[in-house]
Amino acid sequence: MNLDGAPGETTGERQQRSAALAESLMRNFPAEPELRSREQAARRLLANLLDWHRREIKADWWEYFRLKDLTDEDLVAERSAISDLTFVARIEVVQQDADRFV
Repeated sequence: MNLDGAPGETTGERQQRSAALAESLMRNFPAEPELRSREQAARRLLANLLDWHRREIKADWWEYFRLKDLTDEDLVAERSAISDLTFVARIEVVQQDADRFV
C-alpha cells in the first residue's frame, strides 16, 4: 500500500491471483455446507485464508490514517497515539561485555 492509501500495482495483481486461486479451490462445491466432503471443507478454508493477511492489516492502516489527520490537541487526548513529548536529555549508551551475562 502506498503512503497515500492507494493500493500499489503489485497489490492488485496479488489480489487477482488470490481470487483466481480461491475460485479454482472452491469450484464445483455443493451449495449446502453439510453436503461438502472434508476435502471440500478444507479447500474452502484454504481459499478464505489466501487473502487473510491483507484484509487483517487494513485495520492498522485505517488507524494510521485516522491518527495522521488528527490535530495536535486531539492527539493529546487520544489513547492510541503518542504525542506532546518533550526532549529532556540525551542518555549515554554504555556498551557492556556480553560474556558477563552468560
